[in-house]
Amino acid sequence: MRFLFTTHPGFGHLYPLVPIARALAGRGHEVAIATSASFAPAVARSGLTPLAAGMDWLESESYRTFPFLEGLPLDRRGSAYMTEVFAGTAGERMVKDLLALAADWRPDVLVRTYYELGAAVVGEKLGIPHAAVGIDFFFPVHWWKTQLGPRLAYLRSLAGLAPHPAFDMLHRHLFLSLVPPSYQFQLQGLPSVVEFIQPESADAEPGADLPGWLDELADRPLVHLTLGTVFNRSEAGVFRAVIAGLAGEPVNLLVTTGDNVDPDRLGTLPGNVRAVRYLPQSQLAPRCAVVINHGGFGTLMASFASGVPVVVIPMAGALHGLRCLALRLGQVLRQPGCFDQPFAGMVPELTPATVRTAVRTLLEDPAYRANVGRLQDEILALPGASRAAELLVQLARQGDLTLPPAGLVGTARVVSLEGQP
Repeated sequence: MRFLFTTHPGFGHLYPLVPIARALAGRGHEVAIATSASFAPAVARSGLTPLAAGMDWLESESYRTFPFLEGLPLDRRGSAYMTEVFAGTAGERMVKDLLALAADWRPDVLVRTYYELGAAVVGEKLGIPHAAVGIDFFFPVHWWKTQLGPRLAYLRSLAGLAPHPAFDMLHRHLFLSLVPPSYQFQLQGLPSVVEFIQPESADAEPGADLPGWLDELADRPLVHLTLGTVFNRSEAGVFRAVIAGLAGEPVNLLVTTGDNVDPDRLGTLPGNVRAVRYLPQSQLAPRCAVVINHGGFGTLMASFASGVPVVVIPMAGALHGLRCLALRLGQVLRQPGCFDQPFAGMVPELTPATVRTAVRTLLEDPAYRANVGRLQDEILALPGASRAAELLVQLARQGDLTLPPAGLVGTARVVSLEGQP
C-alpha cells in the first residue's frame, strides 16, 4: 500500500510524523513525504522519500518568504502563520501541486500534519481517505469557522469542490492526536475517529549520540534553553535575559541556539553556561532538571515525556503557557509588551531576576515535578507509532474506521490533572 504524508517545511511539523512513517515502511508499505523542495534533504536524512510539492520555502527562514511576519507584534505572529501562510499562500500552492502529485503517485491514504490543510482538500476531491496527525490542541469546529472559515472555503474551491461544508472534511477519516488527553483544553467535540498516540520525535539521526562533554555537567542540575527553529533568530534578548539570570547560579545552563544561529553571537558566556547550535531534545531532555522554551509542541512533549518541568516564554501563542499554568507543570514568563492578554496580572515579565526565580521555584518545589510525573505516566501509557500505522493500514483497506469512544485510550484511562497541588 502507498501512504503519502504532507507537511509544512519545518522540523516541528516533520519530526512527529517520522516515527509513524517509519512504522509503515517497516511493515513493507511504500511511504513518501510531500513538502517543499528545499526541505527535501531534511526528509531524506530521516530515511524517508521526499516529493516536492507546494511553495519552495523553509519555516526557519519564513521571514524571507513572508517578510510581513517580522513586522507583526510577537503575539500576533502565531495567528498570522495560520491565516496568511498555512491556510493562505502555502495552502493554496499545496492544493494545486498535491492534486497533480496524488493523481500521479496514487496513494491509498493521505496523512497530513495538523496545519497542512491541502491533503484534506485533495483527499476530498480525489476520494482518497485522509488522516490528520495532531501536533497541537484539538480545536473544535467553531474555532475553525471563526479563524479560517473563508480560507478553507477558498482552498476547497481551488480543487473544484463546493466551498461548504469546509469543516466536515478536517477529521473525516482519522485523527491521531499526539497531545495527551489530560493536557487538552477539552475533550468535548472530539471527532469519533480519534486515537491518542504517544508523542515521539525523530529529531536524532539514527546512531547519533550526545557529546561526551555532557557527562561533565552532571555535577549540578542541568537547565536547557531552546527557542526552536523559527523564533530563535529574532529573540536575542531572550537568550541574554536567561543567561544573565542564571549566571552564577548553582546550575549548568545549556543553550541551543538552532542551526541557523551562530552561538558566538551570544558573546562571552559565564562559566556555568555552554552554547551550541543543536542537540536532539528527545535525547537531551532526560538529563535536564528544567527546560526553558518558547512553548513549542515538540520541546514541551519531549520534556513532559521525560518528567521535566518547564519555563515557558510564549512566542508561537499563549495556549501552551496557559495550560502549563492551569496544570502547574511549570512557570510562565512573558516578554514586555507581549501577550498582555490573556496573561495580564497572571505572570511576571521576563527579566534576569524573574528567570532566576522561576528556575529556583521549579528546582525547589517538588509539586511541579510530581505534576509533570503524572502527565509523564499518561504519555508513556499511550500506544505508539505502531498503533498509528495499524490504524492507517485499516483505513487504507476499509476506507473508513470505527473507533472506541475517546476517554479510554488502549488501557490508559483519561486522567485529569486539574486541582493537583
